[in-house]
Amino acid sequence: MVTNERPLQEPFVKVAIAFNVGGWKDDRLVICCVLQQLLGGGSSFSAGGPGKGMYTRLYREMLNQHHWVESAEAFMVIHDEAGLIGIDGACAPEYVKDLIREIVFHLCRLSVEPVSAEELSRAKNMLKSMMLMQLESRLILCEDIARQFVIYGKRSPPEEICAKIDAITQQDLMSLAQNMLSSNVSVGCAGHDLSHVPQYDDINAFVQQMKAVIAQRGGR
Repeated sequence: MVTNERPLQEPFVKVAIAFNVGGWKDDRLVICCVLQQLLGGGSSFSAGGPGKGMYTRLYREMLNQHHWVESAEAFMVIHDEAGLIGIDGACAPEYVKDLIREIVFHLCRLSVEPVSAEELSRAKNMLKSMMLMQLESRLILCEDIARQFVIYGKRSPPEEICAKIDAITQQDLMSLAQNMLSSNVSVGCAGHDLSHVPQYDDINAFVQQMKAVIAQRGGR
């Protein structure tokens, strides 16, 4: 657990909770990307419009349901042999425990409750659209070619990647989530007042408790 008590631009506490996933060469990398798109999220003051992800799970079930959530967004950090996928959020100091509860719930829920066909289809389409729109830039296209050659020794064309995205199933997402949750939880907090942030052992114990409760209920 990493904490950084310091003044931020706004008087909130920022929390990030994540679990381990594979690196660039892991077979589940595309599944991770779909999962991140499905969770989505952003800021409570994000402007609407096409492509803003306002129908992603974190928007619908966190930002739109809890007035105290200032932001909630899925993130993914991938390195050569390992990576992290999780959710970061922000709220007033007095709501930190509630924010942690919501983040843990949404991550644990993925391991026992299949996502809906509609959610999965939307996440796949968002991921493909984002990738193809970015590749319209020659600069990004050149970076993509170089990065793939450095990592894989070859370049997979967009059509091949889109086919991999289309092949992802509900069970693939559940299996990934189950594997993620078998690793240790990683926690980071920053803000001017961290007095309401629980200890790491308490957060870890809560993760284990939440996993058991959700498994018994079969979802929400």
